[in-house]
Amino acid sequence: MRLLIACDMEGITGVTRWEHCEPDHAEYQRFRKRMTKDVNAVIRGLTRFLWRTGITADKIC
Repeated sequence: MRLLIACDMEGITGVTRWEHCEPDHAEYQRFRKRMTKDVNAVIRGLTRFLWRTGITADKIC
């Protein structure tokens, strides 16, 4: 099994306006870090799920 996680900044925790996704916005770096934390949480959840169910994945990157 292979898993693909695709993410964009719109809709992550705390982003409420399109301007937050623009690199020149004052809070862009904060939201980049938040997006990384959100994606890492998904990876942790998937890893736990796969481990508990015995499903194997080729790679989790």
